[in-house]
Amino acid sequence: MKVTVIHWRVKSWGGAEYLVTKVAECLGLKKVYTLKKTKSQNPFGSIEFTEVYDNLDFSSKMLSRIGRAGEYLVWEYFDVATLENSFDLLLTSGAATRAIITPDTVPQVNYCHSPARWLYDLYHARISKKKLRFLYNTMLTKMRELDATVDKRVDYYIVNSPIIRRRLWKYLKRDSKILYPPIYISKYKFREFGNFYLYLGRLDKEKGVIEIIKAFEKSGKKTCHCRR
Repeated sequence: MKVTVIHWRVKSWGGAEYLVTKVAECLGLKKVYTLKKTKSQNPFGSIEFTEVYDNLDFSSKMLSRIGRAGEYLVWEYFDVATLENSFDLLLTSGAATRAIITPDTVPQVNYCHSPARWLYDLYHARISKKKLRFLYNTMLTKMRELDATVDKRVDYYIVNSPIIRRRLWKYLKRDSKILYPPIYISKYKFREFGNFYLYLGRLDKEKGVIEIIKAFEKSGKKTCHCRR
């Protein structure tokens, strides 16, 4: 079976890109397709992330600049027939890529890192900080309708943990199989030097890094702000 992997976009190299790289390696692939990517090389392996941006028409390129909302429509307009090789199965990574319309003989499997948090579990926290709250709320209501529509284009879901499996069922009523990201435990060692809390993840709003720092500032515990 020929499998093609599409990942939404690469703004920076993080956990999702690491996972997709390892999945592609397991499938014996040499490349993963993505909308756009950072100029730096893949630090997680030899898998090449290839942009499909040049395959888009002018209107799609303009939509891609809107951000996540526009990406749903960009991937909907994207014709997978423009890719280099034919394939029997499409593996998509991320929320927006689910909008891809595949041929009726090609199933889509989506690796869900999480249902779009800005539409669901972090929705109220996001709109509470907006000045034009009514307009923003109206837009996100329409985005949830769009998200529910593209959800039907996914034949099977894979998730990275029980938490995401619960979240996917909670908001979209879709069942899924858990496929844990690979972690090479033997590469890591710990030298005990006292009690501490360790945060690993992107420095994104959805990760709640600011809230973590504020919590420690209020607790009086010693903190160390590190960024790679």
